[in-house]
Amino acid sequence: VYTAQDINQLYEKIHKVVGKLMSSKNFYIAIYNEAEQTISFPYWVDEYDPPQPTKKLSRGLTEYVLRTGKPALIDAERDLELRRLGEVELIGSPQAIWLGVPLKVGEKTIGVIVVQDYENEKAFGEEEVQILTFVSEQIAIAIERKRHTDEINRIADELRQLNNTKDKFFSIIAHDLRNPFITILGFTDLLLTDYKELDESEIIFYLEEMKKSAEISHNLLQNLLQWSRSQTGRIEFNPTKILLKNLVNVNLELLQPTAANKEIQIKSEVVDDIYVHADEDMLNTIIRNLITNAIKFTPKGGSITIAAKEVGKYAEISVEDTGVGMSEATMANLFRLDTTHSTLGTNQEAGTGLGLILCKEFVEKHDGKIWVESNLGEGSKFIFYLPLAD
Repeated sequence: VYTAQDINQLYEKIHKVVGKLMSSKNFYIAIYNEAEQTISFPYWVDEYDPPQPTKKLSRGLTEYVLRTGKPALIDAERDLELRRLGEVELIGSPQAIWLGVPLKVGEKTIGVIVVQDYENEKAFGEEEVQILTFVSEQIAIAIERKRHTDEINRIADELRQLNNTKDKFFSIIAHDLRNPFITILGFTDLLLTDYKELDESEIIFYLEEMKKSAEISHNLLQNLLQWSRSQTGRIEFNPTKILLKNLVNVNLELLQPTAANKEIQIKSEVVDDIYVHADEDMLNTIIRNLITNAIKFTPKGGSITIAAKEVGKYAEISVEDTGVGMSEATMANLFRLDTTHSTLGTNQEAGTGLGLILCKEFVEKHDGKIWVESNLGEGSKFIFYLPLAD
């Protein structure tokens, strides 16, 4: 059994081993999940009953062996006695004889191995109990070892995928950081070499473009720093009582010049008396990123509305724009790191989607949720819930 390539192949090999030692036309392995108080049946061969789904612990014969931690050889007479005592209930087709042995690793019972016969009540006896008990000890160790090996392999695969995702992600970050600096360096060289030939309006234009590029780089680096701290557990979470309208207004003032450059109107419909229980820095990041994202994908002359209302114990906060909107496929991948890619706004503004990933992480840190409603060409509405302050 130690040569099995995966856990399912291991169960098949166990069945073959047992079949060489006794009748095994009806054979199953039950695995106990202590945390969820369930038993599953990863391997099931039976003449009458179909494979059983995972189920909560009940009063079946399998659970009887789990409770006692001892082998049980049960014929029809013993089965009736246990039912009269309330120890078990009839589950599945009645059998002539049933033999169940606990699968133990040390003192821990991880499951039960069972053989049964529907016709021959003499199919199993004390000799089969001893054989199956001996076999079960080796089988339990093999199952536990294989489960641990499979879990280690699964985690290793996840880590490899995560590394590949992060490699791709950081290549996008590097690309989007490089572009603004190319603009800054290009205009800096131009100003240094040709400033005598440039009139005042041209110089102002170049300086404004350099400022835009610097702001893009700064915002990206700021998001990257916060995301890095979040991933390594180095970001503090200090929720306090916050008047939502004041915080929104502060962020609107900061982003108003950026919106004005695209002639975008931003308005707040947040009422005066909504207080949320939130970390102020995280909430600023959420609001800032959602508004910045709306500005990016809203064309010249559009509008953005920030609104909030109370819904039960939560504040429902929304940022709605009249921008380009998005498809169902884009929405499905919007908050996922593994599908992040560089996107351009209506004025060719670069972006990686990192800001939205941060929004999701920070909202969920508050036990809230975030989603988007959108149609291609009809604008987007980002909505999130935060707990109200007491």
